[in-house]
Amino acid sequence: MSAVCVRQLCLRNSSCTPEGHVLHERMKRPKTSATASWCVYCLLSADHHKTYVGVTSDLQRRIRQHNGEISGGAKAARSGRPWTVICTVEGFAAFSQACQFEWSWKDISKKTHKSAVKGINDTEVLAIAESSVVRKRLAALERTKACKDWPSLDINWYFDRVMSDKKMKALLID
Repeated sequence: MSAVCVRQLCLRNSSCTPEGHVLHERMKRPKTSATASWCVYCLLSADHHKTYVGVTSDLQRRIRQHNGEISGGAKAARSGRPWTVICTVEGFAAFSQACQFEWSWKDISKKTHKSAVKGINDTEVLAIAESSVVRKRLAALERTKACKDWPSLDINWYFDRVMSDKKMKALLID
């Protein structure tokens, strides 16, 4: 099956498989060197009611795209601007691994019930997760990491960018 056929199937089928998603994303990926490091990122909307998960090799450029500063942001991220980075997941050996992780995270997020967030015990994570939509996304992240033997991944949290409440920041210092 040609890449064009896979793309058309993927665009028509909302329950696209991870493999189809990877092929679809490969057609859109920017041309970069073989040494590019890929990361999966999670963004929080300005009103704290939406999250967005994506893959990139240049996080700063991608955030500028999502926020409308330069062209190329995802259509799903047009509403909710400006976006703030909650976390990044790094350590993928290839673009395809990052895309598979992104797909799994999004898929598990759809299936994660609000009651699943009660399993998060990390004080720092709970401090950043002010809204239920963020807690749900973070619970899905934990389940995504556990569902497959991912290589050593580094999760970087961006507390200062998200948290505005001094009480929440005090929790992190204690």
